Amino acid sequence: GFTTGKSAENKAALQAAVTIQTDEGEYVALGVSDTVKLSKDEMQIRLGSALAKAKSYRIKIATTALQDMAGNKSEEILTDIITVDIAGPRLR
Repeated sequence: GFTTGKSAENKAALQAAVTIQTDEGEYVALGVSDTVKLSKDEMQIRLGSALAKAKSYRIKIATTALQDMAGNKSEEILTDIITVDIAGPRLR
């Protein structure tokens, strides 16, 4: 598992280490309504607003975000491209 500690400072540092890119633009910080939570084996990123349709997104997690129990920092993590493709129900 990975850890960042439980202090408010560590939680803020974790959130600052996660950035998002839209349509291959610059990576930007998460918004104030976005959250990042870390449990023993899982990182959960919740965006405070919905992703727009017909756009592509990537999330980057900096090397400073995570470390193992021995203090070794993780490598930078970059997600695959995320797209929103939600088709509404079709009525017949």
